[in-house]
Amino acid sequence: MGGLPAAFERDPDDDARAEVAACRGTTLAERARIHEALCTRAAEQIAQHPDPSKALDWQDPLAPETEDALRRLRERYRRGPEASPHF
Repeated sequence: MGGLPAAFERDPDDDARAEVAACRGTTLAERARIHEALCTRAAEQIAQHPDPSKALDWQDPLAPETEDALRRLRERYRRGPEASPHF
C-alpha cells in the first residue's frame, strides 16, 4: 500500500484486540474502577463543551442502508407474523 500513513497499513482490529487483551483477566473491582475513570473523563469532556446538553443529546445519524433496513423491518412488523421472512 505504499504512501499511506502507517495507521492505514495495519489491521484496524488490532486496537480493539489490544484493548480487550489488556482487560482480559481483570477482576470485577478493577473493571469497575476502569468504568468509573471512563465516566469521569466523559463527564469532564461534556462539561467543557460550549453546550453540554446539546453534546449529550447528540446522536450519530444512521447510514442510508440502516435507514432502509429499519423501514423494511417496520413494514414487515406492521404486516404481522404471516408476512414473508424476507426483506
